[in-house]
Amino acid sequence: MDAICVHQDNPITAGKLDGDIVECPSHFWHYNIKTGELQDYLKGVKLQTYPVEERADGIYIDLQQ
Repeated sequence: MDAICVHQDNPITAGKLDGDIVECPSHFWHYNIKTGELQDYLKGVKLQTYPVEERADGIYIDLQQ
């Protein structure tokens, strides 16, 4: 998932994680980390997500999407 909140382009990397939901630390918007969908306010707004695969030798993220 992209690490920048769509509201004023603030980073969400320091946000609180509760299950599948991360909270933007700047303005407290909530995103589903699996789908990227914003849980409050604007319907249909989402962050870009990327396929992730766990293998024996590491975790792989497909950034070609």
